[in-house]
Amino acid sequence: MDSQVMVALGLSLVGGLSTSIGALFVVLSKAPNLKMLGLLQGFAAGLMLSISFLDLAHNAINSIGFLKGNLWEPSLAQVPDLKSKKVY
Repeated sequence: MDSQVMVALGLSLVGGLSTSIGALFVVLSKAPNLKMLGLLQGFAAGLMLSISFLDLAHNAINSIGFLKGNLWEPSLAQVPDLKSKKVY
C-alpha cells in the first residue's frame, strides 16, 4: 500500500481507539464531577476553535502571502460612535 494510505489508516485507528478509551472512562466512573466535566468541555472547545482558526489562517497566508496575511490595517475597521450614530 501507499505510505499516505497507511498514515491515514493509522490516524483513523488512533482516533477510534481514543474515542473508545474515553467512553470506557465515562462508563466505569461512578458519578460525574461537574468541575472536571466543565474543564474538559472548555479544553475541547478551545482546541476545536484553535484548530479551525489555524487552518483558516494557514489557507489565507498561502493564498495572499505571509506579509499580507499577518498585517492588520486599523483604518479598515469601522468603529461605530454610539453617541452620534456615525461610523468612522
